[in-house]
Amino acid sequence: MTSASSLVSEAIAAHGGHERWHASPELEVRVSADGLALAAKFQRRGLRDLEARVSTEYQRTVFTPYPRRGYRGILERGAVRIESLDGKTIRSRSDPRAALRSPRRLLWWDDLDALYFGASALWAYLATPFVFTDPGFHVRAGDPWEERGERWRTLAVTFPAEIHTHSREQLFYVGDDGLIRRHDYTAEEFGQWAKSAHYWLDHHDFAGLVVPRKRRVFPRRKDQRSRRHPLLVWIDVTAVSPIPASLS
Repeated sequence: MTSASSLVSEAIAAHGGHERWHASPELEVRVSADGLALAAKFQRRGLRDLEARVSTEYQRTVFTPYPRRGYRGILERGAVRIESLDGKTIRSRSDPRAALRSPRRLLWWDDLDALYFGASALWAYLATPFVFTDPGFHVRAGDPWEERGERWRTLAVTFPAEIHTHSREQLFYVGDDGLIRRHDYTAEEFGQWAKSAHYWLDHHDFAGLVVPRKRRVFPRRKDQRSRRHPLLVWIDVTAVSPIPASLS
């Protein structure tokens, strides 16, 4: 069995390497996301046609335009805010994850709820696997898994509490080429029942960083196999570009 540390190193290299990830303080990402999970929270617009600025130094994501033209949404170390393009704060929430536990969020989300969900998720997806060697992450190799005619190695990762992500315990499936094919988690923003299988598809080299252009999230059964319906979330990435430090 491949050791956890060597599998992490292999995955980091396959996705572009530490040096490429840290070559710029921010990445500009063109992204759209939607699906049944967002529609169920009455977020009918989804998270479509966004420009995201994603920090490679700490957990910060900026969506523009959000929630509509003339505004942007910012996640910074777990807090969220919506501001005008001249920097005036319109609305903010210091602990959006705790707010998601209120009864109202069982029925519908407001724009700050959706911002927290989407911006924290996008940061974590893009930072994977580069942050797995950072302090506070714990990784261990798991049993191999066969799916789609392939045999994938698995990597169980415990995220530190300060990283805002779906759940602290997540499982990643790594192909022979070192690329992540799938990862499993509980989408706690929705509830402990939201067991998900998230597929990384159509990997593409964007300026040296290898990022899936398509992500598809399905329910996960008790035997860890994914259900093919419904499609809970889809995410399409059309561009990833480093932003020079002088422009950040």
